[in-house]
Amino acid sequence: MKRFVLTLSLLYSMFLSPYAQHSSNWGVFAGSVSSKFAGDQANSADEVRFNIHHTYQAGLMYEYGLKEDVLLNAQLAYKKIEGTVLTENKNYDPEDENSDKFIKTTEVKLHYLSLPVYFKIISDNGNWQYSVGLIYDYLVHSNGRNLQTNQSQSLVHYIRNFNLSASVSLGYKFHIKKQFFTLDLVYSQGVINLAESTTSALQDELPRLKTSTAETRFTWVIPFNSEQ
Repeated sequence: MKRFVLTLSLLYSMFLSPYAQHSSNWGVFAGSVSSKFAGDQANSADEVRFNIHHTYQAGLMYEYGLKEDVLLNAQLAYKKIEGTVLTENKNYDPEDENSDKFIKTTEVKLHYLSLPVYFKIISDNGNWQYSVGLIYDYLVHSNGRNLQTNQSQSLVHYIRNFNLSASVSLGYKFHIKKQFFTLDLVYSQGVINLAESTTSALQDELPRLKTSTAETRFTWVIPFNSEQ
């Protein structure tokens, strides 16, 4: 939590610096999150698979220009990530068409306070925008459910309290009447393992987990002209 507060403080002081020479923008956004976990079981040769889940996000955005066509963009959002773990069926019968090779074992739900930071490049025509950056997610709530027994429990002792992802996005700017909006398509890939412990009451093993997400962000942008 201290690292998260320190990061916010540094960004706040940097973004509100009187030396910013170009106009800045505020905004509010909402969007979808399609997430899928990736990973394996550290102490087992059994294969693990994951299902895609569709959730949501909402937050605030602030950006200012480093150059006329280069912006530094930061966001503060609430984001929900979910996924279902599938493991090999010990009773799988390849000759039985009703027998499943993989069965759903665990459902994982993670609630994050998300802080993406991007460098954004604006196209020559001013409509397209391309971004690359990092996303720091601070875990505020986690829950898992054993789908075989329907038992639920907090995952606070098994999941790290933060996640770090590399991210790229493609966006388009447009106007509706006098209002200014952007629509961004975002892909992010987690770069750290989320599971701190491989044992859980949910099942014999909680697999090592990394996140992959495809997101949409619809942003209402409010231009703000900062003076040097």
